[in-house]
Amino acid sequence: MSKVREKIKAKGFTLVELLVSLAIFSVLMTTAAYTLRMASTLLHKTDKRFAQETRNLSRLRDSIGSSYHFVGERRAMALAGREYYFHFYGGENELEYITSRPFAGAGLTLSRLRYQDGVLLLEESPIYSLEHDFKQPAMPSSTHKSQLLMKDLETFRIEYISDGVRTASVKEGLPNSVRISYKKPNMPEARELFVAIKSNFSDKKDLMEQQAPLLRGL
Repeated sequence: MSKVREKIKAKGFTLVELLVSLAIFSVLMTTAAYTLRMASTLLHKTDKRFAQETRNLSRLRDSIGSSYHFVGERRAMALAGREYYFHFYGGENELEYITSRPFAGAGLTLSRLRYQDGVLLLEESPIYSLEHDFKQPAMPSSTHKSQLLMKDLETFRIEYISDGVRTASVKEGLPNSVRISYKKPNMPEARELFVAIKSNFSDKKDLMEQQAPLLRGL
C-alpha cells in the first residue's frame, strides 16, 4: 500500500508547481492580450489612413476631371498686343490647373499638385480674389491652402494623353485625360489613377478674342 501511495504522490503536482504554472499561464495570456490589442490598434490606424487616402484620390480625380478651360491674358506693353492662353501646365511630378471642383471652398480655383520627397500635396487658391488679377492666375501665400493627399510614396509619375498620344508634359492646353501612377514600399506593383477631362470649353477662347477689341478701352 505504501508503494502505491508513493507512486500516486510522484504522479501528482505540488502546490508550488501549480502556482508556477498559473503564473506562467497568466503571463502568457497577458502578453497575448497585449499583442492582440496592439495589432488591432495598428490595423485600425492603417485602415483609417488607407480610407482617407482613398477618399483623397477620389476627390483628386473629381478635381482634375473638372479642369476648366480657363483663358488667361499675358501682360503686354501695348494694348494691341494682348495675348490669350489656356492655363494648364503639367510635368511628370507637378500639375497646375484650374478646376470648378476644388477640395476646399467653391468656385473656380487654381490648383497645384506637387510631388516631392515621397509626399503628394495639393495647393489651392481662389481665382477671383482681391490678392491678384484673375486674368493672370497666381497662388499668393496669403490665400492658398495646402492639403496632404499621400505620403511615404516610393514612386510617382503623371502622364498626359491627347488624341491617343502619351506625353510627359503639357503646356497651355487641356489633354483628353491624365494618368497618374504611384507606388508605396508595401505595394507589389504600381497603382494607377486614370482621369478623363470632362469638358474643354473650347469656344471660350474664340469668344474672348472676339470681345478683346471692345475691352481695350476699359
